Amino acid sequence: MKKLILDLDGIIDSKTLHQYLARELDFADYYGHTFDAFWDCIADESLSTMPDTLIVKNLSKLRSHLPDEAKRLRSCLDSYQIEYPDRTVEFLD
Repeated sequence: MKKLILDLDGIIDSKTLHQYLARELDFADYYGHTFDAFWDCIADESLSTMPDTLIVKNLSKLRSHLPDEAKRLRSCLDSYQIEYPDRTVEFLD
């Protein structure tokens, strides 16, 4: 997959956030709906369906409803970009 846009606008609870991430990033059915599981799904090359470029929109809106989840998501994606420098994660607000 070359490019994917995640738009976090309108997500106001953790369950919906993880359902959205799982659907958009095509995670396996056994995805655990936690950020540890999120990291496992994006960082393990045998499991990952991460695009070459991931664009994350409206993280600030997510932060207004779910500050802890927004922080953990950002942390995971920042770590991912360090781990895989040939891939791009952009944040647009």
